[in-house]
Amino acid sequence: MTVVEWGHRATIHFALFASACLFTAWTPVVSTAAPPAVAASSGIPNEIREFDVLVDDKVRGTHRLAISSKGDVTTTRVETDVKVDLIVYVYAYSFRAKEVWQADKLIQVDTRVEDAGKKTSLTAKADGANCQVVLNGRQHVTDRGAVSTFYWRLPQSVDQKRVLPIFNVDTGLTKPGTIELADRGTLKVDGRAIACRHFKVTGPAPADLWFDDQNLLVRQKSVEDGHPTELRLRRIREQTAE
Repeated sequence: MTVVEWGHRATIHFALFASACLFTAWTPVVSTAAPPAVAASSGIPNEIREFDVLVDDKVRGTHRLAISSKGDVTTTRVETDVKVDLIVYVYAYSFRAKEVWQADKLIQVDTRVEDAGKKTSLTAKADGANCQVVLNGRQHVTDRGAVSTFYWRLPQSVDQKRVLPIFNVDTGLTKPGTIELADRGTLKVDGRAIACRHFKVTGPAPADLWFDDQNLLVRQKSVEDGHPTELRLRRIREQTAE
């Protein structure tokens, strides 16, 4: 996805791009909705999360997280598709990725991107305190990240404020960033209120992030190339574990 970008950035995640009936004001109300079924070992739900991608307050595409847990390993597959009619031509963006966690540690990231016809790829694997990266066929080593700029989940270790190494899925580099709790409230998704914590992230990919009580992404807001960009959760549905 801190896990889908306008132009070429995966923060929405890659962070690109629901209606009024799915949106509610941020209010300090506690949700009474039952949480989704979760995998016994990891505590991460086996589910699919479908988002609308908004750019300049208009729906421009879709963002999908397919989360599967087996034992202490969680694999999330990301699909982002955005299409914008720019009058003189139609801009198209397609992003496919897989992120693997073991317990509360990020161990692997794979991405494939087609941005206005330009294709790029990235593979990153944890190697002790480092991360071995291949970006468009070129290898390099960077520090191991505690979270990636997919931002699809919040590490268990984060509660109020922490400095974390953030792996940027655009550049393949890990840089320090700060994630800090801003407030608590509810967001309405598919007719039900979900209790969330709102965090602000600074560093390589600044964003406002809302996570539910499973520490999974509900909403993301950022500014990409001067354009307000948002991932807004539209629906959650269960899936069978891999």
